[in-house]
Amino acid sequence: MLHSFQNQIGIQENFKVLSRNMHVAGFTQDVSQILEKSIAQGLPRFHIRYADIRQPQTDYILHFNLIPQTGCYQFERFDAAKRITNIVERTAEKHYWQQFSLTTGSRFSAAEAAQLLNGRGVSKNGTDWTILDKTDPNSPFKSVAFDMDAALKAMPLPQKMRDVEYKNLYNTLLSGAAKEVKLLINGQPETHKIVAVPKEKDIRVLSQNNQLVALSALQAQSKKQIERAAQLIQKSQGKTVIVDIKRKGGIKS
Repeated sequence: MLHSFQNQIGIQENFKVLSRNMHVAGFTQDVSQILEKSIAQGLPRFHIRYADIRQPQTDYILHFNLIPQTGCYQFERFDAAKRITNIVERTAEKHYWQQFSLTTGSRFSAAEAAQLLNGRGVSKNGTDWTILDKTDPNSPFKSVAFDMDAALKAMPLPQKMRDVEYKNLYNTLLSGAAKEVKLLINGQPETHKIVAVPKEKDIRVLSQNNQLVALSALQAQSKKQIERAAQLIQKSQGKTVIVDIKRKGGIKS
């Protein structure tokens, strides 16, 4: 009876530790029932399939293993893959799973893993970045140097951006996510999403169909639109003058 009681306490404590470690790694969806049940079974290792509403395009598998001579489990690693949602993708694209260790080497959160799988880069300090090379199974994590602060300061951001706004923008881009900001394009404020592209050592604009666009290309496109609008206005004014002259001529005659 005493041994059973002590074992139950051990399971509960191990459950609390694992739950906390999962939250730290960004896995906050409730899997308490299956986690507690798996711990109680006492298997050498077990895994849990996981889905997160905040990362709807990513599938996860969480791996736990029993630490020798302790009777306790650790959250060892997780696997992540881009979710394939239709038959065309499922037949044309290999379902690529990437392993993310939580005990050795660089550690990434659930959200960071999703960004890496989506081709983005993530960073802890704004200069040393990690990108994922899916073509290299032996060493998929590549390091890239990129000074994002310098790149951000070269962007046509509003001068009145407060420090707290800039810090929020900076931290969002560090995580690999896109952030909506106002940019002064040819002197006119426009709202766009921007994202860090460390491989190109640049910050790019994200188009409406999620394509990366260089700032120079966006400025050139905006300039053409302004010129086209000016030409249309000029033509419209010219037609108005001609019509007015004809009307006046008609009155005189």
